[in-house]
Amino acid sequence: DSEGGRRRGASDSLPALRSRSLELHTQFAQDPDLSTYCHLVAHKSRVGRDMVLGNRMVALVACFFVVALTSGNYAFSVYSGALKHSLKLTQDQTDSIATYPYIAGLFTWLPGILNDRMGPRVTTMLGAGSMGLMLALYWAVATRQVSWDPVTSLVVIGFGSTLANGAITGAVFCSIVKNFPMERGAVVGIAKAWVGLCGGILTQLYVGFVGKPDNSKGTLNFVLMMAGAAMFAAVVPSLFVVVHKLRAVEEPCMWGRLGFCYVVVLVGDCL
Repeated sequence: DSEGGRRRGASDSLPALRSRSLELHTQFAQDPDLSTYCHLVAHKSRVGRDMVLGNRMVALVACFFVVALTSGNYAFSVYSGALKHSLKLTQDQTDSIATYPYIAGLFTWLPGILNDRMGPRVTTMLGAGSMGLMLALYWAVATRQVSWDPVTSLVVIGFGSTLANGAITGAVFCSIVKNFPMERGAVVGIAKAWVGLCGGILTQLYVGFVGKPDNSKGTLNFVLMMAGAAMFAAVVPSLFVVVHKLRAVEEPCMWGRLGFCYVVVLVGDCL
């Protein structure tokens, strides 16, 4: 009986809805002020959507800049010979310095908790700042600026650098997924390709401005260059790594802009 009453009520309300709709349509057609107001509201809605979209693209570019730092993990071979020669290490010691810090990957859930509580901006700032500090210490030990035990200290510093790397990666990819919920697969794929590409880009920048890496002590300045880049990222791009919310019904098509990003990464890879 209650179901039948609801159906009758709905049926009775249909004529009233049609009448009200016709009344509003007539009023809209006859009142220019109301028409102007409605167009203004619609325009503001589109402008607001475009502003959110623009902010998300700014956040994406900032994420690309910050996550480029993590590619330094793939560049150990650039300065490993100089490190071994400078500190007079054995091959086993060099391998230990390169391998043991990755144990920190078992604890990268800690930066994840920080990201959930403090947000991606704070997490990337702390991660990039910590990485810059760790790399500066790494350079100081590698060039004998401090008289610490080289193997133990470099492993510990590498452990901290890996945690900082996890903080950057977690915050960046989390914000990317939240900013582009409808294209998260494509955006994450482009960002991951960018990380792999940046390892080669940073190496080529060093080669272009400094020289070809060799076993000389000067090659260790590559680590110092990475430390400076991390400090810069902690101050500037990290400020723009934020999450912008946009309702799914208003999600605009992003394939054109994402395609452009993919072309940029592809051309860089070819170069």
